[in-house]
Amino acid sequence: MKKNMNSFKITVDGTMYNVEQPSPDYNIFYLNRKRGTFCMSKSKDSKWILDLAINNNHAIPVDSIGAVIDQYIKGE
Repeated sequence: MKKNMNSFKITVDGTMYNVEQPSPDYNIFYLNRKRGTFCMSKSKDSKWILDLAINNNHAIPVDSIGAVIDQYIKGE
């Protein structure tokens, strides 16, 4: 059975991100911004890492975004 993609919006440091999680079983998230797209995931030791950035010329606050995603997933 195919699971639906989880999609939600978060705001970090005044910037809104559209977040997509392909499956609740995955610790990978796709984030879309007006100026680029990037992919973040959690490493084996539960640290947030940037996997891929396309057309993005701005610094990405990976730890801050990851903390907000964690809060969203936990329902806080």
